[in-house]
Amino acid sequence: MSNNVQFWRHVLGTHPRDIAAEAERIEGEGWHGGVMVDSHCLVPEVWTTLTLCAERTKTLMLTTGATNPITRHPSVTAASVASLQLISNGRAALGIGRGDSALAMLGAAPVKIGKFEQYLTVIQSYLRGETIPLAAAAELVVDAPRDFEKLAVGTSPAGSQLGWLKQSSLPKVPLEVVATGPKAIEAGARTAECVILAVGADPNRLKWGIEVANAAAKAAGREINIGAFLPVVPHPDIAVARRLASPLAGTTGRFSVMNKKVVGPATPRQREMLEKLAETYDVNAHGKVGAHSGVMDDEFIDQFAVAGPPSYCVDRMQEIMSLGLSRFNILNGSLMPGDEDSALSKKLLSDTVLPALLG
Repeated sequence: MSNNVQFWRHVLGTHPRDIAAEAERIEGEGWHGGVMVDSHCLVPEVWTTLTLCAERTKTLMLTTGATNPITRHPSVTAASVASLQLISNGRAALGIGRGDSALAMLGAAPVKIGKFEQYLTVIQSYLRGETIPLAAAAELVVDAPRDFEKLAVGTSPAGSQLGWLKQSSLPKVPLEVVATGPKAIEAGARTAECVILAVGADPNRLKWGIEVANAAAKAAGREINIGAFLPVVPHPDIAVARRLASPLAGTTGRFSVMNKKVVGPATPRQREMLEKLAETYDVNAHGKVGAHSGVMDDEFIDQFAVAGPPSYCVDRMQEIMSLGLSRFNILNGSLMPGDEDSALSKKLLSDTVLPALLG
C-alpha cells in the first residue's frame, strides 16, 4: 500500500525478558518499530527493558509510548534515551506525552501545557548536546533547593549538558510527542520531529488533528511528521474483536475527555459516550480486557479502535492511511495476559493485516 508509511507495534508484558522476546518476534514479522509503555506501577521499568530489547534486535526502532515530564528530570530522560541510541546503534526515539497512568498511580495529574512545552524545549536542547542555563535546569528539579552556589564549590558549572554525548557520531534522537488536545498537539508541532495523534480511529477526528499539527508547524516555520496511535484488533468474529478492543478504545477515548471536557470534533453520540466514560473510568482496570465494556456501545468502539475481521481492518487502515499519516503506533493486546482469542488476534495482525498494509 505504501513504501513510506511505518508501522510500529506496542510490546507488552510483565517481565523484561518477555518484552524483549516480543520485540525480537515483531522484528521478524516485519514491524518497523517497537513501542513500550512507561508506566512503572503497571509494567517493568522502561529504559532497562528497552535496553534488553535493543540487545535482542538488529533493525527494530525502539521508543517510549509514552514517557512523561514529571517522573524524571529532562536531563535524566535525555541521558536514558541517548544511551539507548548508543546501545542500539541509532535505533532509539523518545515518545513523550503529558502523562496518564504513570502519574495516576501516584495520585498525580498530567502536567500543564506551559510546563509541558518548557520540558520539551529543554529536553531537545539536551538531545542536541547543547548547554542549558543552570537556572533553567534547576527549575525542572522537583522540590530541590536552588542554592547550589552556597555549597563548597570553587568553580561552578557553566551550565547543564550531557557532556559525554559529544563523543557520539550517531544522529540526534528524534522527539515524538503523543498528544490529544489542540494545545498539546500544537506544542509538539512547535518542538518535536513527530506528533503522534491519540484521538481515536474516526477519520474526522484524525483530519482535525492533522490540520491542527500542520497549522502550528507552519506558523513556527517547521516541517514535522505526523502519526497516529491506534488500537487495531482483528478477529474473524467481530463481537470478539470488539470485546478485545473495548479496553483499548476506552483508554483512547478517555484521552479526549481527560479533564472532563471533550476535546476535538465529536458527534452528539460520541460526546455522550465520552462524558459517560469520564465519569465512570476505572483506573484500576486500565488496559485490562473487559474494562469499561458496559460504558461504550459498538459504534463508539468502532470509532476509537479498528476491530473486526482482518479484511475489514485492512480496509479501515487503508482509509486512515489515505489521510497522509506517515507513522502508526499499533496497540493490540491488554496489559494483562491474554487468552486464545487475544493470541489469534495478535497472529492475524502480524500475518495478515500488516503484510496487506505493507503491500
